Amino acid sequence: MEHIPRPKRAENDGSEVVPYTAVLYDGGPFMTYPLRVGRPHVLPSYAENNNLIPYWRHEKLHPTPTPELESFIQTWLFFGLLHELLGELCLPSDFIRSLNNSHELAIAMPSNDRQGATQFRSNTSDGVLDDPSAKKNYAITTAKLPALLKLWVQKVQLEAIVASYDHIAQCLDLAYQTLSVVGPTFNMILKISIASAAEAIAFATNKAFDVTDYNKNNKCPVKWRQILDITPWKPALVANGWCPSQVFQLLQSSLFLHSMWHFLHVELQDPTKCHDKCTEKGCTAYQNQLDCYQTQHVDDHCSCQELTVDGHLTDSILQNDALPALRIIDNDELSDIEVKVLSTETSSRYLAISHVW
Repeated sequence: MEHIPRPKRAENDGSEVVPYTAVLYDGGPFMTYPLRVGRPHVLPSYAENNNLIPYWRHEKLHPTPTPELESFIQTWLFFGLLHELLGELCLPSDFIRSLNNSHELAIAMPSNDRQGATQFRSNTSDGVLDDPSAKKNYAITTAKLPALLKLWVQKVQLEAIVASYDHIAQCLDLAYQTLSVVGPTFNMILKISIASAAEAIAFATNKAFDVTDYNKNNKCPVKWRQILDITPWKPALVANGWCPSQVFQLLQSSLFLHSMWHFLHVELQDPTKCHDKCTEKGCTAYQNQLDCYQTQHVDDHCSCQELTVDGHLTDSILQNDALPALRIIDNDELSDIEVKVLSTETSSRYLAISHVW
């Protein structure tokens, strides 16, 4: 999921490798792909018009084996959606990378039909990349996706590509409905990769058609994180140094999936703070215990004198319904800094700071 910005220091330990499970997408229209592969119940409108049980109920009664379902979903909702949007701007091989340098991916395209059947082949064998043992050598990559979407947006805006906003929105909506009902055994990284790519497509589509008011004019689903089980993210965030209260606020927020995925890799480690006693309701690690709190220097080698204000003077100003303002007189030497306490008036100009650490 290289299309999602990550912190510079964030490392990928290999657990986020998106497996390549798809079969060759047939190059036909996205909306009717399930009909062409014998899964008509996946399409809500077709199922309703032909008295078929809905997809979500069908999966409960007759669950598709997970490997088979993952292959179908990735073929249709990832490669099919990209094909529907980008067309000749890309090849399927743009989104597949080798996990083993000795198995470089090569692609053989029909010379007379760029949108026709495409064969994936390995440089080390002539077999089509369809058997599970061969697929283990490859993974999904989205490194080229941002540049391809940017190019597509430019071409749509220049009317160099004929595209329909309503049609793309319908494709995305169908993808959203389908992905939202896959079961708990479905590979989570695979699901996130499809959802995040669809989210990127939704934003690109709105940009291409100049949709800026998401409350009034947006027709593309953009809340893809809502279809994900984010429970496993909690311990990952805590392990990265996040306070449980921060984790709670983050997961309860309305941030988009790409933002959530970015924050999931942000480390907030501070060896001087411990969040073991913190809860979802509040953080204790950064709260001062006034009965035992001691001021300290930022630098252990610093020997500057403590800078204080007259507490009695500030109290008297407050009792007179005024506000105490501190005027800092900066001299050449740090030890010569002076602080004066002044009583403010309605005509006074001052900078209000809620608190100082």
